[in-house]
Amino acid sequence: MDTVFLRNSQFTRKSDVYNFEVALVELLTGQKPLTLLSSEEAKSLASNFMMCVEENCVFDIIDKRVIKEGEKNLIMEVVNLASRCLESNERRRLTMKEVSLELENNIKLKRRT
Repeated sequence: MDTVFLRNSQFTRKSDVYNFEVALVELLTGQKPLTLLSSEEAKSLASNFMMCVEENCVFDIIDKRVIKEGEKNLIMEVVNLASRCLESNERRRLTMKEVSLELENNIKLKRRT
């Protein structure tokens, strides 16, 4: 769930960006958005993903099939895109239009190679 929503109990125009990127991270990692560790503790995929990005170990949680079938530079483009959309500070998040343009540009790059 969007961190801004969790703080304010209100969806914003960039909440959809956050939620879209959580789905994208699910595809990259093959993990569920929330893992219950115990009856009182849960682990968020988004926060775990962002921690791995910050610690430069994101390939540790990327699904092995994605690594095997994808190109490392394109995977990193998607990782960078996702991390900018999962920002806890809503003002630093991309808009859905910016996300769409970046994905479109990545597809065009892929077709050229």
